[in-house]
Amino acid sequence: MEENRKRALEIRKKREMEKERGETVEGFFAAAPPQEEGLQHKKRKVDGANEPKEDKKQRSNVLLSGEREDCENSDDESLEEFERDASAYVSQTEAQKTYCLPKGTIDVLFFIERDNPHQRGFSKMKLYSRAEVRRRARKRFGGKSGLITEREKRKMKRYEQELKEKNVRRVQVEAFQMQMNMPGMVSKKVIVTGAAGRTGSIVFSLLNKDPRFDAVGLVRSEASAKKLIAKTYCNLEEIVVSDVTQMEFEKEAENPHPWPYALDGAEAMVICTSAVPQISKVSIIKAMLKIPMNILTPKKKAINFRDLQFKYKPGQYPEMVDYVGQKKQIDLAKKMGVKHGGLVDPPEANQMQLILDVDDKLMQNEKKSIARTDVANLCIAALTESGGQSVSFDCIGRQLDEGEERVSSAEETLKAFLKEGKTCDYALGPKGM
Repeated sequence: MEENRKRALEIRKKREMEKERGETVEGFFAAAPPQEEGLQHKKRKVDGANEPKEDKKQRSNVLLSGEREDCENSDDESLEEFERDASAYVSQTEAQKTYCLPKGTIDVLFFIERDNPHQRGFSKMKLYSRAEVRRRARKRFGGKSGLITEREKRKMKRYEQELKEKNVRRVQVEAFQMQMNMPGMVSKKVIVTGAAGRTGSIVFSLLNKDPRFDAVGLVRSEASAKKLIAKTYCNLEEIVVSDVTQMEFEKEAENPHPWPYALDGAEAMVICTSAVPQISKVSIIKAMLKIPMNILTPKKKAINFRDLQFKYKPGQYPEMVDYVGQKKQIDLAKKMGVKHGGLVDPPEANQMQLILDVDDKLMQNEKKSIARTDVANLCIAALTESGGQSVSFDCIGRQLDEGEERVSSAEETLKAFLKEGKTCDYALGPKGM
């Protein structure tokens, strides 16, 4: 034991002496490099793979401070307005969009790594020196003015590309209409009320694509008009903003033309308006406050959905929308001399096989839902296949069995139903109605 201790002390002293003389690194002997007076050796940049974290952090802070000095020492007149108080580093996206540098040039630039600000679990984000990026960009495009010109040019190109993609559907429809509209062929003008709604927007979009029809969307407000344009990419002249409930048809002597002139000439009207309730936020808060007590109570659900309450916006109650509003729309169609009309109830959103019947017989089915697209297709089929017949019917969708294909389209289903000669008998309703 004593001999081992003495031997360890000797080895320790020997290593300390070697360390002071600088003749060894980690136990391996090496000759010290010659040092000449006045000679400065430039250190090659390394990736810092074996560099301690403290040294990396210190080197990064030195680089950051150096870049700040470069930005501060830059001529303010040579900087653009957004660069004056900007960070000393830029991301790859900013280097490409703001300074118009290609990825190949950015890849050879010096960079530092920082944690991704959006999600720490993501890979680290590379930050490049703004001064170096700016210098290379101006050199590439011939100075400050050349860079600004190139940036505006690319910005306009991106805008034109986005506009082209946004209007591609409308352009295709117009081209198709030009091919299909033969000499002497006139499109049928159809008014779609409630065109900004979920079902109405589908009906309007399908009619707008069909060269046989000239669709006009009738909405209540400018907000609804903007919503419809965003959904269907239609033209502004294809939308009419008007509140039918405010039209006075009884005072014909005072105002013989209470509706907008843009609706004149319509041959058909599809009514897709319906009162839509909204959930009360107060009832949601009350239901959430009851969750702790409901969890502690045996055989009780955490949220009792019966506690949730729904309400309508002022002026959009079912009586006003579904009765007064739809009655006004029917009166409008009569005053305008519209030949065909249809009233659409709001459907559910499932893809099924269409089934048509009358007198609420379909209410006996367990499932009574129908896809909105199927309702829209039925509306278009009624415009083309009804032959002027006055028919009222109910419609649902039957869930297709596994491996079963759709039997018939909306047009074929409606044709088969019209041949039966059935229509709803409203005399079977409650007395007094």
